[in-house]
Amino acid sequence: MSDFLFNTLVFIITYAGEVFGTIFGGGSFFIQPGLIALGIGAKVAVANDIASACFSAYAYLYDQRASIRAQARKYLKIFVVMFPGILLGTFVGARVLKAIPSD
Repeated sequence: MSDFLFNTLVFIITYAGEVFGTIFGGGSFFIQPGLIALGIGAKVAVANDIASACFSAYAYLYDQRASIRAQARKYLKIFVVMFPGILLGTFVGARVLKAIPSD
């Protein structure tokens, strides 16, 4: 497979997964298996999915900034409640990435 075709397939899989994930959630169920099917290592597939999810989350926050400012107290309460889960998710995610074999 040529590099151009390979890179195009990686882009399409990641883009489609992120669009689906942004609208409905669960884009990882497309991205990770799709990249692994192309022969990309599991760790790289997970890292790619995490990086692209960070950018789509930032795009959402940027788009909703006026609404977030108007309801800052509500979002602060939500963040305080979610913060332990965010920390736990970060810890568990790092452990999972460490446990995935490189090959």
